[in-house]
Amino acid sequence: MRKRHSVSLFQVIITLMTFLFVAFIFIHSTMNAEDSGNESLAALGILQFIFQSLGIPLELTDFIVRKTAHFLEFAVLGSLATLSVYAYDKRPWKKALQICFFTLAVAVTDETIQLFVPGRSGRVQDVWIDFLGACCGMLILFLICWMLAKKKKRRT
Repeated sequence: MRKRHSVSLFQVIITLMTFLFVAFIFIHSTMNAEDSGNESLAALGILQFIFQSLGIPLELTDFIVRKTAHFLEFAVLGSLATLSVYAYDKRPWKKALQICFFTLAVAVTDETIQLFVPGRSGRVQDVWIDFLGACCGMLILFLICWMLAKKKKRRT
């Protein structure tokens, strides 16, 4: 006899959020060089204003902002992918290789899309930055899941 598995609202929402975030990443990949550059410069201006307002003498460059954005964007993806797996299996570390493969595939696809966009280029360096960000996001979620499991175990 087969066991029926019902899908919860949390599972649907977090899985949908993960795939919508992948779409967000791919949409940003299709931005032409000028629009992408303007977005980066706007972010750079905001960050410099914030650091100056706080009295932090930090000199940022467009390059630093772009690479940090790559890393953070994929850290969010790694977290969302891990949370999606957690929604179905409370031990997401058992699916670490699948999560890594998924995020790496998104990173490679992201950079490949950029090869076909005027003024943009796909870079292996960015794939590695993206993948490292995804792994960091995944590890943070693993740590949170482990702490939650440990806390739950103590209660029982």
